[in-house]
Amino acid sequence: MKISIENKISIPFLTLFIVSLTIVLWSSFQFDYNYVMSSQYRQMDEKLKEVEMNLNLRRQGTGQLESPDYLKEQMIRDLQCIYPGDLLIYEKGVLLMGDDSFLKRDDIEKLNTPFNNYDHLTASSYLLVSKYLETMDWSLVVLVDKRELMSYFYESYKYNILIGIIFLTLALQFTIMVSANITKPLRVLSKFCDQISGGDYNRRIELKRKDEIGKLAEALNQMLEQLDASMTELIYVKNYNQDILNNIENGIITYDAHEEQISKNPFAAMIETQLENYNFEGHSFEKSLKAIIQRTKEQNLSQYQLYRFTHEDGDVKFIDVNTSIMRSGEQAIGGYICSFKDISEQKKVESRIQRLERLASTGRLAAGVAHEIRNPLAGMRASIQVLNKRLKSDLTGKNEMMFLRLIQEIDRINKLIFDLLEYAKRYKAEPKCLNLYSKLNELLDLIESELQSRHIQFSMENLKTDTMIFVDSVQFSQIVLNILKNAIEASPSENGKIVIEITESEFSVILKITDNGSGISEEALDKIFDPFFTTKSEGTGLGLSIVHELIVENEGEIDVKSNEHEGTEVMLKFKKGSELIYG
Repeated sequence: MKISIENKISIPFLTLFIVSLTIVLWSSFQFDYNYVMSSQYRQMDEKLKEVEMNLNLRRQGTGQLESPDYLKEQMIRDLQCIYPGDLLIYEKGVLLMGDDSFLKRDDIEKLNTPFNNYDHLTASSYLLVSKYLETMDWSLVVLVDKRELMSYFYESYKYNILIGIIFLTLALQFTIMVSANITKPLRVLSKFCDQISGGDYNRRIELKRKDEIGKLAEALNQMLEQLDASMTELIYVKNYNQDILNNIENGIITYDAHEEQISKNPFAAMIETQLENYNFEGHSFEKSLKAIIQRTKEQNLSQYQLYRFTHEDGDVKFIDVNTSIMRSGEQAIGGYICSFKDISEQKKVESRIQRLERLASTGRLAAGVAHEIRNPLAGMRASIQVLNKRLKSDLTGKNEMMFLRLIQEIDRINKLIFDLLEYAKRYKAEPKCLNLYSKLNELLDLIESELQSRHIQFSMENLKTDTMIFVDSVQFSQIVLNILKNAIEASPSENGKIVIEITESEFSVILKITDNGSGISEEALDKIFDPFFTTKSEGTGLGLSIVHELIVENEGEIDVKSNEHEGTEVMLKFKKGSELIYG
């Protein structure tokens, strides 16, 4: 059971006072008891002296006129009249006067022993004083009823007890007052400290005292003001650092010395969620981080690694990971920091820049080669046509077929040169606000017969009649028709399916063109925008290169996702038409 501070103070005080009062009362009782007993014995001694003196006077006054026996009888009768019931007289052990039936035999033998001095005895409930008179050969005994004497004593002593109770009551009140005077400010201080521990730093304690408790209260107030200022600054710094962690576009995870995770910021949690179904060399993102942290611990050095995580649908994310050892100055404090960032978009931009540089250099080369080949090729074709006319009468069978095939091959090369010149041409886009609904339906009319002939199912999702994009109309038609043509050629002829899904945001419109065709392998996917790269048996490989040029010219974006034998998804992103209105 918990003892309150009031009891801790008052109980010792009360115990000390009660013990002291008990000792005083007991000492007083013993002193008064001894005093009463001594006084009573003195009175009894005086009575014995008085009896002795009376007996001596009586004996001297009679002289020789009376016989000794008669004289003793007269003396006994006189004493019975003067001291009835409280005087015993023995002569040689024989009781001459009084009643000794209440006395023990040992006490009677002691009383009949000759004494020169007074003998004080206590027999059961009586006080006894005896004296031996040698002249009379008598033993005189004066007795007093002790119970009666003590009843008077207790009657008088109860006032002392009453006074003690009064003092005890006053002491109790005084102790309570002293305890309250001490503990009340202590309770105030205790409650004040509880409020502080609960985080309430705005309170101040009010104790108008000039003693040590008052100084303590003043010191607590000063300490609280300093603590409040320090806490305010600490909270500011903590919130500032937390805001930095929460808003920095890097995932940050801290680990203890046993490689157990301590904390992570929101970006780390977001990246972890995004990479749930991605893996690197068969390992999840979490296991990959564990591995690099373990490597940091083993080598006691910071680590860096660029991870390429892939999804089962072919999507790729690049994560740049850095680890470091927690230090305080030059001293390691037993922990690790892992910082990582999703640089997939950066990688895509770098890939686009490399692609543009590659396309630009290829375009310049194609333009030069096309100009160098086109003129001689035209001369060759004209010469072959002249020869064909001159030798027509002599050409029969296979020779005539060889001339015709030669002209066809020259025409095919000429078409390739035309495509090269088209690719090398710098397209100047003239973007305008275009109604996407009307434009897509217009393009659908151009390919509808081909879709029907190949039994391909075509649909458009989330297309609204008022969706506007900011693009060059002619170039947009060329872009979409080229991609739809590739999708039709890749789709199976019986159960093919092509879907255009439109997604709008505040500033852009995204077209996702999806087919269920043969798809593109991972190796070929990185090369599809390269000039002259094609997976078709017939084709120049310049179609998607031209599409890419047109997309860039219209400040759009293109991205292709594909898995072999599972189909292809092409994402086209254009500015929203409202930008022209509001911007």
